[in-house]
Amino acid sequence: MFLLSGTGAPRIRAGLSAWPLQIVTGGVAVGAIWALWTRRFYLARAFAAAQVTLILAGWGAAQYPYLAEPNITIQAAAAPQITLPIYVLFRIFKGPDAFRVQAGVA
Repeated sequence: MFLLSGTGAPRIRAGLSAWPLQIVTGGVAVGAIWALWTRRFYLARAFAAAQVTLILAGWGAAQYPYLAEPNITIQAAAAPQITLPIYVLFRIFKGPDAFRVQAGVA
């Protein structure tokens, strides 16, 4: 992917240069293979979960500050400032069970 992204996605290629994150992801992958080889399956699951988390973090780091290039940045996709006070007021006046009742779960 790194070689092909030079012409098709230069901004992503610049983000893929996060070598420390890639090295840690590779180390976790080797750890998962080792854990499977030595039949330590619970440890292999932990390594696999860590690997997925690191892959997603690397994807986010490669895309930063965009969610979808070239127009949607993190700031552009954020909810308006009024949303948080509305949530707080809803929480205060409707109580902790408000979301379950409104969703029909109660």
